[in-house]
Amino acid sequence: MPRLARVPSKPDQPSVSYNEGIYMTVYWTEPEGDGGADITGYVIKYGDRNTDVDDYRELSVNGNTTKFQFTHQLEPQTFYRFAVAAVNSAGRGKFSEFTVFIDTFTGKRCCNCCISSL
Repeated sequence: MPRLARVPSKPDQPSVSYNEGIYMTVYWTEPEGDGGADITGYVIKYGDRNTDVDDYRELSVNGNTTKFQFTHQLEPQTFYRFAVAAVNSAGRGKFSEFTVFIDTFTGKRCCNCCISSL
């Protein structure tokens, strides 16, 4: 009898690198347990200091990548924090611990893919 898959375990806390302006890249590692099924993607939960955690945004990342670059989702001069959860055929696992709040810097959007300094 085949074993039923469970949701993946909780990943470790992600790390964030500041690139420029509103660009930030979130990095994470695969969770220790995949729940018996391949990881099919991740969900990044993120929000700023002025938003209740229940109202944070969620962004889906498909595939087995372990990083995501925010390019137009963040606002300048705002403190954000991030958590990650793994997804498999059984569903989404628990979110990791959140990062510390990280500040985006002054910048403005010139299009959906880049920023320019003020």
